[in-house]
Amino acid sequence: MVYPFCLECRGVRDMCHQGRCELLDTVRERIPRTRPLGRLIEGPSPPDVFVGQYGYPRVGVGPLVPPTEAVSEAPVLGTVDDLVAAPIEDVVAYRSLLFHTRQSSPVRVRRTPPRILDLAREVALSTRPVDTEVELTKAPPATLAARLDPFAAPMGPGVAAERGRVVGRPIVPRKVDALVGDTDATATVAANELYGSGVGEDHILRLFSLGLLGKATTRRLVPTRWSITAVDDILSKRLAEDVRGMQELGEPRVHSSELKGNHFHVILLPRRWEFEMLEAWLRGSLWAAGDMMVGDREGYGGRSDYARNVTGAYYSARLAVLEHLSAIHRQASVVVYREVTEEYWAPLGVWVIREGVRKAMRSPASTVDSIDAAVETVTSRVRLKEWHKKAQHIKEAKAQRRLEDFA
Repeated sequence: MVYPFCLECRGVRDMCHQGRCELLDTVRERIPRTRPLGRLIEGPSPPDVFVGQYGYPRVGVGPLVPPTEAVSEAPVLGTVDDLVAAPIEDVVAYRSLLFHTRQSSPVRVRRTPPRILDLAREVALSTRPVDTEVELTKAPPATLAARLDPFAAPMGPGVAAERGRVVGRPIVPRKVDALVGDTDATATVAANELYGSGVGEDHILRLFSLGLLGKATTRRLVPTRWSITAVDDILSKRLAEDVRGMQELGEPRVHSSELKGNHFHVILLPRRWEFEMLEAWLRGSLWAAGDMMVGDREGYGGRSDYARNVTGAYYSARLAVLEHLSAIHRQASVVVYREVTEEYWAPLGVWVIREGVRKAMRSPASTVDSIDAAVETVTSRVRLKEWHKKAQHIKEAKAQRRLEDFA
């Protein structure tokens, strides 16, 4: 059953007081279940790790590893590019094979870290899949189901681990090795240096969540769900500082793309930097009882509070747009409209939004001569024709007559 508050809850706040999400249970029924045949899991970690949030400040942490017998059942989707290219069915099938092998750990690791945390950190350093071997405390039952989350990519069930080791050889970039070893740089400085040197945000996320970045006195484990938003926020704030000093765009532009049932439309207006994101979940999509829309925005100076309506997708989209503006050396007023259709039947994580908006920004722009024309261009491409009535930045831009209008 879909409740009116499902879009706000998204399966993580138990607003229906059922103890579990019926919608996510329905999705799990479509996912084939695979379990290890014994206590030993051997397989290539993508590489990926996960830090849970339940029980904070003690959390479950460890690498994601597929059982040997399951590796041949789905393609190895080791990179974000692999996930982008694969259909939803393959993404869910492969990711659900990645068991979260875990041990409990305090977020502040003051002494000897748990064995599995050491293993996770070794895996997290690598840019390539790492052959990994993990011994579980006991053989898992066949009833375990995949874990689905609105922020992180799908994964297999969590299983308690006794010990583990890396069998292969991690490939660690020099810049990663240097900044992990730098205990004087803050996590913000380290993340931006890694990003500036070409290290992907998924790699930075792994390091950030496992407490491998920052000053020695402040390093701690950060739950993956929180880390995703934190890294997107850190990187985009730095880009925004540069973009605010750039020349304004010369004319309105519209960029569009589609990714896994999500349709993205980005309007760039020739004004100073500000950002707004609207999400429309159409009837039949995962969380929507009917057509529903939410939105968040920020002005020139940015925002200090959390985008509670759009949540993590807001920060992922903002990063993708700022990358584009930085590349073309322009600032603009930005409105991102995401329309989610029934084709998006499983939550895949906010990487879909980041990569979908990046795809839009790489697409040829439709250059128009007015704000109204930009709105009409997007309206001609979407199903919810009155989407723009919720766009506050468009309303303000149309209401404020620019100085050149009087020339």
